[in-house]
Amino acid sequence: MKALPAVLLFGLLSTLLIGCGYQLRDTATLSEHYRAIYVQNMKDSDPVYVALARYLRQSNARLVKEPTEATAFLVIERNEIRERVAVVDPRATAREFELTQVMDFYVEFKDGRKLAPRTLTASRAYGYDMKNVLSSVGNEQQARNELADTMARLIYYRLATDPEREWLAP
Repeated sequence: MKALPAVLLFGLLSTLLIGCGYQLRDTATLSEHYRAIYVQNMKDSDPVYVALARYLRQSNARLVKEPTEATAFLVIERNEIRERVAVVDPRATAREFELTQVMDFYVEFKDGRKLAPRTLTASRAYGYDMKNVLSSVGNEQQARNELADTMARLIYYRLATDPEREWLAP
């Protein structure tokens, strides 16, 4: 008897979620123009590259190692991470840092057409504790990993737009 109200509540909540149009986040299907993407000016060991490859594996595209295999070229013009002190305590000791990653890129297709250049910027803050240096190093690495994932996701979303509506003249 006690399980009946829980089942009814679950059923009611499920109906409300379905009725309001809630959907789980899904990957986009990329245009055929992005079937095979070659990334210029970025090593395949770069965390952004690794994360982008993961996102593309979930769709109908992939990163390729050779430019001759590519249907599109992702050209990275700038990929830099800056670090700054964000919070200083009364003793002039840094307590929090901020990492900011900036990327400039554009997409070029085999036929010479291009998409407009884009600049992406993302920031993450992390705490630093001089008494627990190992934990602080872990915080920094986690912030760097989150930045890489964010940048890869933003590039992926850019690729998910219809290129035929945004081509620049060759």
